Amino acid sequence: MITRKYFILSLLHIGIFQTTNEPASKLNKMLDWTHTYHAEMEKKPGCPIGNLAIEMSEHDETFRVRIHHFFERWIGAVEATLDEMIKHGQLDSTIDTKKSAQAMIAMIEGGILLMKTQQSIHFLSNIIDVIRKQFNLS
Repeated sequence: MITRKYFILSLLHIGIFQTTNEPASKLNKMLDWTHTYHAEMEKKPGCPIGNLAIEMSEHDETFRVRIHHFFERWIGAVEATLDEMIKHGQLDSTIDTKKSAQAMIAMIEGGILLMKTQQSIHFLSNIIDVIRKQFNLS
């Protein structure tokens, strides 16, 4: 089951970023999917990959490497999308897209963690709102 969730999440994120949509649309789709995925669950179990990262990374090197790979691919896709936004004049050209992509994913995962501990989608909703404003996605 864990491997299947990992595979499904990977496909969804890859699929979103491999479209020919405008870069802002890609990021909005990612944020919409993330919010919907968690909002539709009655209980808030958190992110399957984030949960694995917390539980397994220090105990099993194989899991840690797979989880690392998942996050690196996600961050890389967001970074490339932010680069596209700069090329289209939608973001300031001085932005560090790698750091910004890392921060965006950290904000999402942190929002999911707070959502899980508080059992309230509002934490994730607020984080997504901040990301949309910060990156001109509204």
